[in-house]
Amino acid sequence: MMSTCGAYSTACCDKENHASHVDDGTMAGTQVPPLLRTLSRSQRRGVVGGALGRQPYLGLMDRQEYAHLNAQRYLDWAGGLVGSPYSEPERFEWAIITAHTPFQTSVAGFLASRGATTLTELCETLAYAGVLGAGNKASYIIRLREGLSDGSLSLPSPPYHDWRRTHKLPGLMHTKLSFGICLCDPYGSDVVCIDVHVGKVYGADSRRIMRSLSEYERVELQILREADEVGLPPFCFQWAVWDWQRVRATHRPPTNHDFLWANPTQVQLPLFSSLEG
Repeated sequence: MMSTCGAYSTACCDKENHASHVDDGTMAGTQVPPLLRTLSRSQRRGVVGGALGRQPYLGLMDRQEYAHLNAQRYLDWAGGLVGSPYSEPERFEWAIITAHTPFQTSVAGFLASRGATTLTELCETLAYAGVLGAGNKASYIIRLREGLSDGSLSLPSPPYHDWRRTHKLPGLMHTKLSFGICLCDPYGSDVVCIDVHVGKVYGADSRRIMRSLSEYERVELQILREADEVGLPPFCFQWAVWDWQRVRATHRPPTNHDFLWANPTQVQLPLFSSLEG
C-alpha cells in the first residue's frame, strides 16, 4: 500500500527550487513568496525571524506561502513516516485511539496497548491511560485486527479516493480513515484529513463534513488544488495548513513532529495533536 514517492523530497522541494525552513532570521533560497516580495529587506527579516519563535509571521502570509516557505520540513516529516517501525494496521489503530482524546493521553494509550491482545486487556490498558471511549475503541481495534487476519477486511489501496467511497474500517469515519491513509502513504495519498482546525481554514461546517462525504470531498478538492499549485503532496500541504492555522490561532510555533516514532521508547509525537476532538 505504501508509496515510495521520494521524488518529492528532491525534485519538488530541493534547495534550488524552494526556500527551505529558516531558523536564522534570513530568507534561504532564491525564490521568495509573492507577498514577501512586496516588503522591504528589514520588513522581510522581521517577518521571517520575528515574533513567533523565529518562525514566519503568519499574519502576513497566506497558507500557500507558508507551505512553500516550509516545504522541506513537511517533506522530511513525511519521510519519517515512510521509515516508521510501526505497521500499517497499527497506524490505523492510532487513528482510532486519537478520536476525541487529548494528544498526550492518546500517545500513552497507544504505546501502552502495543502488547494487549485480548479485548479485555486492550480496554483496560486504554482506560488506564485515560483514553476516552476505551471500550468502544478496544472493540474497534480488535475487529480491525480480526478482520485483517481472516480477510474480511482489507487495508486501503490506491486510488484512495475511490476506495474510501466503497469501503469502511471499524471506528473510522471518512476523516479518521483519511488520516490513517495519509499516515501509511504520506507521499502518495490522494485524500487528506480535514479535522475541525483545517475545516475552519476553508470555512467548512465541521458537522456537515463529518456527516457528508460529498461535502468533505468538496473541501478536499480545494485542498488538493492548492497542494498542486504549491507542488507538495496533498498530505504534506494539509499538514502545513494545519500548522499555519495553529500558529495563527495560538501564537505558538509548530511543534516538531518527528513522528511515528523515531524512538518508540520515548513519548515522541505521533502526528496531529489537532485530532483531539
